[in-house]
Amino acid sequence: MMNKEFKQSKDDRNFKTAVVICLIAVVVCLSIAYAALAKKLTIKGTADVKKASWKVEMKDPTSQTSGDDVKITYDSKITKGVTSIEDLHVILRKPGDWATLNVTLNNNGDIPAHLTSITGNGIITCTGTSGPTKEADEKIICGIDGDNTNASVKYTVTYNNTDVTKGDSTVSLADRELTIGATKNVMVKVEYLSTATRIPTNEVHVKLPDIAFLFDQDV
Repeated sequence: MMNKEFKQSKDDRNFKTAVVICLIAVVVCLSIAYAALAKKLTIKGTADVKKASWKVEMKDPTSQTSGDDVKITYDSKITKGVTSIEDLHVILRKPGDWATLNVTLNNNGDIPAHLTSITGNGIITCTGTSGPTKEADEKIICGIDGDNTNASVKYTVTYNNTDVTKGDSTVSLADRELTIGATKNVMVKVEYLSTATRIPTNEVHVKLPDIAFLFDQDV
């Protein structure tokens, strides 16, 4: 009886051992399968940032005058391209005289540009020749209330045929784009109005207002 029980117990142990071995085998098989299906994918490389050119400038100046002895002068460097014009000078003598300066705004770089703003108030200021008629002469040319109302001299700036003397609010979206290689025309006109009914006794120096065109990268 004891031998039979001992044999049965031994058989149970062998069975359990066989089960454990099979389980281990399954785990090993699963581990091998997982390892076989796992794969690391990698991407490696480099990037170069090449040199770009941001070059928006004014150039190609042309001028026109109307009237005897009317003169307009400016720096000849504009011909080669500049970012500012600071020495424009006009001489007018009588009503009806005028002078214009035309330049092109060029995008000679390789980055598209966008006109974001044009700043300027369009107000001219006058300084008369010292003497008893100085103040009266200034009012004749520049007006009597500080905003050039009734002034005899008019200052106008156009950008691509749009009046921008007092800012860019009227410039269309299309005209604001300055693509690579593109140009826009800017004209400055100083005019002694033909409707003026008085002339100053002495010479009057007229300060033309600053105007700035701000371009940013077109994104």
